[in-house]
Amino acid sequence: APDSFYRIVWSTIDAINSCEELALKFPQSLEECTECAEDFRYVSFGDAITNCVSVADGYAVSIETPPADVVGNVRSFFSGHKQKNCVNVQAACDAFCRFQYIAVAGPGSLNDRDALVQCELGALVDRLPLNYVTIFDAAYLCSVHGIPLYFGVDKENPFCDNFNFFASQLRIRIEMAFGLMYQKWGVLWKPMRVNIENVRCVVQAIGRLHNFVINQRLAWQGIKGFSNSLAGVERFQEPDDNREQREEEEGMENILLGPTGISFTRTRMAQRMKDLGLERPAK
Repeated sequence: APDSFYRIVWSTIDAINSCEELALKFPQSLEECTECAEDFRYVSFGDAITNCVSVADGYAVSIETPPADVVGNVRSFFSGHKQKNCVNVQAACDAFCRFQYIAVAGPGSLNDRDALVQCELGALVDRLPLNYVTIFDAAYLCSVHGIPLYFGVDKENPFCDNFNFFASQLRIRIEMAFGLMYQKWGVLWKPMRVNIENVRCVVQAIGRLHNFVINQRLAWQGIKGFSNSLAGVERFQEPDDNREQREEEEGMENILLGPTGISFTRTRMAQRMKDLGLERPAK
């Protein structure tokens, strides 16, 4: 009977979301950040970026038009950019495309910049240890640990354009995670037909099962980290004189955030690429 079927479905979703072994984990301790940063370093050409622990972005999950007596402002769920009714989901992932965080942040009309502070992800990023960062796209604001790509006239500057190129090599992982999630879970292929208050539960369950599938594949392949999977592959080595300078800078608890739109951390990361002679390939 349909009632029994849906009762079993929601009982399963509740069990998935209550399972501690499937809980998402955003890196917070120095040890966790070091491990995540090392994995991202292995997918960063020329070791261009060595302090990224996470990449994040927003995702629009389609929903049917919610009833006014439940949500009040029905129009707030319509995204003019996506041209559909949806909810704004904020997510972050590691170098293996496993979600470290995923949650519904608000209605579809909410932009990513505001959505970040409406959910816990913004606070988690702010609590990262010194010098470790999360990379976002250009829609987000700079923070001490939140590093967006350069945009507008800045990206025409070769110094900034180089940063965008190498940072995008890491940021693509969250787009890959969204692509894997969408292809695997058919419930995302059309507007979700569940009560609006249950959309959060479905999204959380999808994120947890997404990670479970990837972890099972990695375990079957015997992979614990990129340093393990790429054993024997020659890596770029930073010159000793540069390394000593960087280690000294990383120990300085100086001001990392300037006026709105200016991040000294991002500038230092871009300068490091320049010092290492790393440039975007010629078009």
